[in-house]
Amino acid sequence: MPNESKAISYDGKVAVITGGASGIGRETAVAFVAAGASVAVGDINADGLASLERELGQHCTTLLTDVSHEAQVEALVSHCVKTFGRIDIGVNCAGASTPKPILEIDETEWDQNLALNLKGLFLALKHEAKVMRSQGEGGVIINITSVTASLCPVGLSHYSSAKAGANQLTRIAAEEFQDLGIRVVAVAPGLVRTPLAQMMWDTPGLLDAYNSNVPSNRAGEAHEIADAVLFLASDRANFINGTVTYLDGGHSANGGWADFANIRAYYK
Repeated sequence: MPNESKAISYDGKVAVITGGASGIGRETAVAFVAAGASVAVGDINADGLASLERELGQHCTTLLTDVSHEAQVEALVSHCVKTFGRIDIGVNCAGASTPKPILEIDETEWDQNLALNLKGLFLALKHEAKVMRSQGEGGVIINITSVTASLCPVGLSHYSSAKAGANQLTRIAAEEFQDLGIRVVAVAPGLVRTPLAQMMWDTPGLLDAYNSNVPSNRAGEAHEIADAVLFLASDRANFINGTVTYLDGGHSANGGWADFANIRAYYK
């Protein structure tokens, strides 16, 4: 029997993380390095990447990466292999959105949102898996999706549609990669205190409305998501595959409060 009280160690392991300059991605990078891993982090936030490298030192390398462009994703993966020799774990965290009524979303906004939140995740998963296949030792890919994929969030039609696609891609990839020894799982956070969600704290009454509609009566913290990612990437989670794990304080369990930005007022 394994010693369950022993801390999870990632000594000698290498993770590539997209969207890692802030929020959940950054906390995940910090947590992996603290557990002994080396990380390669991609993001469009140059200042955030530079500060992360300063914080984590020799166990972190970064590269400016727009995940909606395949050449840049491939460059990040190659940079990781050149720097640290391999990839054991992929954490695909890049994503963002701005609430807007369906009638106000133009074609360009729709395309850009899906390019970031679905295409970008696909490209990262694809190139991470290619390296893992070439190594012949399996690996773990964790896709950060969203509780909004299983709700009907008013004003987030583009974002939640992309995240629903990401959940389905996770399931299909787990099935497709089974003979490669690559596990693929999704983590679907609820509201988490990150720069992406700052509007919830800045809009009077909005956070209180959210808190009163979720069983845990609070938003999550980025380090709580990072802790779960570290577990899911470990050998202790070997039987978890092709699933979506909700880290949402019970938001999805109660049917979900869905008007995050008071979009319904637009239609009145």
